Amino acid sequence: MSNTIKKLGGSIGLKILHIWSKITSNIGVREFQNLSFKTHPEYRYPVDPQVEKTYKKLWKVIRSDFNLDTLRLCCNISGNVSPYYVPGQVFASDIQISLCGWQEEIMYISNKSYYNRWYQNNVFPQSHLHNIDGDLYNSKYELISGEQVKEILENLQYPVVIKPNIGAMGGANVYFPKDQKELELRMNRSKNYVIQELIHQHEFFSKYNRFGLNTIRVFLYRSIINNEMHYLNATLRMGKGGGLDNITAGGIYCSIHPDGHLNSYAVGRHGEKYKEHPDTKLTFSDDRKIPMFGEMKKLAISIGRDMYFARVIGLDMCLDEKNRWRVIEINLNDMALNLTQYGGEPFFGQYTEEIIDYCKNNPWWKKPI
Repeated sequence: MSNTIKKLGGSIGLKILHIWSKITSNIGVREFQNLSFKTHPEYRYPVDPQVEKTYKKLWKVIRSDFNLDTLRLCCNISGNVSPYYVPGQVFASDIQISLCGWQEEIMYISNKSYYNRWYQNNVFPQSHLHNIDGDLYNSKYELISGEQVKEILENLQYPVVIKPNIGAMGGANVYFPKDQKELELRMNRSKNYVIQELIHQHEFFSKYNRFGLNTIRVFLYRSIINNEMHYLNATLRMGKGGGLDNITAGGIYCSIHPDGHLNSYAVGRHGEKYKEHPDTKLTFSDDRKIPMFGEMKKLAISIGRDMYFARVIGLDMCLDEKNRWRVIEINLNDMALNLTQYGGEPFFGQYTEEIIDYCKNNPWWKKPI
């Protein structure tokens, strides 16, 4: 991206890119939200006029040309009315880049092959083999031969996980080979992947859905005031119908209250609400609490403190069968605000106004290159 800016002429290039980002965010966010409105026309209903007026006034200091769709969706789905819901268009075109910079600056942090190189505490899944631009490395990041690869594959405990180590979103191209033959087939069809252990989840989460992992997306925020790492929110993501927990794969999600209790409903990709899991019929209710929730938050913050450049971090975490919290993936460019906001909780919570003030005074498209 920086090369593109230079070709466009520095500050002029930034302004052009800002215009382009506003256009693309309008298209992407509206397309996504219109699918919800098509299914649920009642989500388009206006909310309190004073709240809508406050909402416009609050966010227009960052970007003036946004609509009220995010506000109306969040309020009508959750019943919780607040002007602090982050407009999807404003976040995509202005806030995310102002807080997290360009993707190439943070790409190395989210490369799945490097998790166990940066963090040595066995929190991330154990990696067995890495394909990095066509070269194969063992778990110690040593370049290995074909014979060594064969020996590793023969001694793995199956099933295992093979997934892209870069550039994959929404659970795309994640597979669980049950034997060496199936794994080799997936390896021959892929480039830039990591082979990891298969983690077995805690029974609390298996009760909702036993296929794959039900993970908790934990969002963190590094303060622009003092660089302190803060916990923002968390959401339980569950698969259904034999699919993974990713929203794009048909998963559903249930926001988690600050004390660890589940929200009273889960939500699908386009705002459909579930009082119970559609497969297991297990209800979502305020009396169900995530086990060891305090320990999860402490671990997330400790991991986040070691990540630089990005001020908003999403961690996909799970509690394994041995009561250990694990981090499955790092998300730095897939914030999925609706995970939190459709549950009735503004994404930035108590830090909303300081973030608005920062993005107003430090827009990314005005920063020197």
